[in-house]
Amino acid sequence: MTASAKKLTGRHIAMIIGGAFAVVLTMNITFITLALSSFTGEDVPDAFSRGVAYNEILSDRAAQRDLGWTVSSETRAVSERTIAIQLTLLDRDGSAVSGASMAGLVRRPTNEGVDQEISLSEISAGIYETQVAVPLSGVWDLRIEASRAPEERLEFEERIWVE
Repeated sequence: MTASAKKLTGRHIAMIIGGAFAVVLTMNITFITLALSSFTGEDVPDAFSRGVAYNEILSDRAAQRDLGWTVSSETRAVSERTIAIQLTLLDRDGSAVSGASMAGLVRRPTNEGVDQEISLSEISAGIYETQVAVPLSGVWDLRIEASRAPEERLEFEERIWVE
């Protein structure tokens, strides 16, 4: 062995292992911090109660299917971050459904506190429209409930993009 060669001692091994654990621990703390700061938590308010009442939700959806209503949507930009939402409501025969009340929510799936409640007005037979200003561009969820009577109710959900 030459004089310039260094020995690998137990102290060096301990430092290498300690350094590796420090790197792993630092990365874990970083990822945990990023995950907790970017996800606001529960997506559905009162998820437990909704889970307990899941059979009622299934029967509501079956009643909506039996009703036979369909909704088609169209969104267009009115100005920067203001969109017009137009929904067409048809019955099972393809006829316009008039006289329904339509209200709902434009919801940002990744941010709390920026959701916008909306109400749509009927502009012609079966065509309902509103405008909404949203504070952020990107992905939004459109959640609408259309009803004409307690037994004539349809829930509609669609993901939209806002420039």
